[in-house]
Amino acid sequence: MQRRHWDVDPFWEEANGVQSLIHVGVGTAVYRPCVFLKPENIIIGENCRIDAFVKIEGGYGVDIGDFVHIASESVLNNGGGKLTFGSHSGCAAGTIISSGFPDVEYRLICPMEPTERRATIYRHTIIGEYVLILSGAIISPGVIIGDGAVVRAGAVVTKNVEPYTIVQGNPARVVGVRTIKKE
Repeated sequence: MQRRHWDVDPFWEEANGVQSLIHVGVGTAVYRPCVFLKPENIIIGENCRIDAFVKIEGGYGVDIGDFVHIASESVLNNGGGKLTFGSHSGCAAGTIISSGFPDVEYRLICPMEPTERRATIYRHTIIGEYVLILSGAIISPGVIIGDGAVVRAGAVVTKNVEPYTIVQGNPARVVGVRTIKKE
């Protein structure tokens, strides 16, 4: 039987001539090209789909649950903090989920400065289970999106979102409640 790229566990990504291990669950498909920074800090669960042109920054850790879809041109863990992405969730094309930002009270804010000279504020951003994030949404560092919530297209989420609420706008505000009629 011929092996398909999504049958490989663990997934190996060539990075600057050095093989780096990305932990990927069984049944997960990763479509190339994708960019994985600090891939040793990235865990992707089972039966996930990572579309082409996705960027995931390992930072201080990325844990993606099972049955998750990350659509093309999305950026996960922007800023290099920590990201938890719950099972049975997904984000549409062009989503940006951040977990860190430069401390602008310091002069040296460029990420190319030596680590000991720059000041970055890292947060833990959490996307709950059964969450839907639509195209072009931006999730700020440290935000918690509760289980079952919906973030509509283009929303800029700067505060926590309660479970099963629907938010939209800039800044995002509650516009409804998600009702589950079928499992």
